[in-house]
Amino acid sequence: MADYIGATPQNPLLGLLYGGYDYLRSPQRTQQMQGLASLLESTGIPKTIERMSYGEPLTNIGQANVPLLKPETAEAMMTVAPMAGPVARATAKGVQRAGGLLGQEMVDRLTTGRSMLPSLLAEPQAAMFARLPDTPTFTDPRVGKRFDTEYVGNLVDRTPLNIEDYEGYSLLTFPSDITSRGQKVKGFSDIVLDRPTITEGGFSFPRDKKNIEDMRGYASMLAAAQRQNNRVIRAIEENKALGGREKVLVGPHTMAYGAEDFSTMPTDALISLFQTVGAKPEIISEINRRIRDATIKGEKGKFSEFVGLGDSGLREQLFTGAGLTKGSAGDLRKLFTEKMGSVYGEKAFDYNYPDLRRSLLDTNLVDVPKYHMGETFYEAMPFQGLLSGAHSTYSHGMGGVYRGTTKSLPVKDVFGQKYADIYNQTKESPKVANQLALGRNLDLDQLAMGALSSGESNTGLFLDEKTIKRLKKMMKD
Repeated sequence: MADYIGATPQNPLLGLLYGGYDYLRSPQRTQQMQGLASLLESTGIPKTIERMSYGEPLTNIGQANVPLLKPETAEAMMTVAPMAGPVARATAKGVQRAGGLLGQEMVDRLTTGRSMLPSLLAEPQAAMFARLPDTPTFTDPRVGKRFDTEYVGNLVDRTPLNIEDYEGYSLLTFPSDITSRGQKVKGFSDIVLDRPTITEGGFSFPRDKKNIEDMRGYASMLAAAQRQNNRVIRAIEENKALGGREKVLVGPHTMAYGAEDFSTMPTDALISLFQTVGAKPEIISEINRRIRDATIKGEKGKFSEFVGLGDSGLREQLFTGAGLTKGSAGDLRKLFTEKMGSVYGEKAFDYNYPDLRRSLLDTNLVDVPKYHMGETFYEAMPFQGLLSGAHSTYSHGMGGVYRGTTKSLPVKDVFGQKYADIYNQTKESPKVANQLALGRNLDLDQLAMGALSSGESNTGLFLDEKTIKRLKKMMKD
């Protein structure tokens, strides 16, 4: 058996199949497939299926021209049930790696005596290998759509927000990634993970019943959590000066794709991918080299202390930063995700990273552009002080209780003149104005959003009667 790191005792053929398909060339496999070929020929199943069964390498299966089979022809495959001995089970395990989620059905059918072709009949052109074409000139339409999740969370339902109930409040916005919460990611790119990943973040965080009970609305790292909590307290003081109710409503806003890479969820899924499919030692060495030699913010080899794929301390270092003398665990996770999700990483582990990414994202937000808000609003409770994060990535939480949901709207439209003022102040600040004068191409919206989301004062939108009427109309249109 080829030496493949990451193959598990529960899947003894993973390394074998993934590394060169030695088993598929073995005398036992040949004998089995020749017998199956004779059976298929006697049933009248098209020659393409017969050829695929024993004569062509698995790498060509995705390109084979497989026609739809007649029901009576497909039923002839029931005769294959006697193959459910040790060799058939081993073959089925090989097919599971090659076919992923489809292969799991084949495993079940081969080993229980049921017909093995219904999925192939439904999608005769289905690719048998995990990675699909994804280039600047052509992307297979299935890329980003192949994942298997199961809801296992404990969230309250999304409820409509009646903005009129919050007249006299002030509105703040914080950034949030768009990952889901309470979804078990069982597989992606037609690969069934040996160890699923559970999502735990994003806009649905305040809807978790335990977080509602604990009055926890948001989670972040210590410094960021403290800064945002202080902003809420400052907004309450400003609200009081305006004759308000001394209360703050928070509406998180979306970030761009990739913001979730700082969190532990993509990293956890990638570790599970590696543990499931394995890789040759030379591939592991190359991935490790790319991470250790990477230049981060002008510093080459910033993460030269990366323990590497296959090391027993990998997960601890990526989750906690253990063993690092510089750089944060979050920045290392972003680098790890970048390299594992690169074209090289996709080919090495035979998957498409967009499938993994979409498996982690909130279905209500996956197509919402960045800098939009509305999916979640919570009432801030800053005087509780900082809480535990209730999140594997983020150590600290901020007080808050979920209040409702509206349709997603651009932050600049919700904040109106407040946003326009901050945008102009940002543009006219000496540092920015100087760079613009030098011809630098700056994303002023990004800079303005940063100021609106983290400014220590004067970033709250006072919800007076006029503003409430404006927002009510926007939320209903």
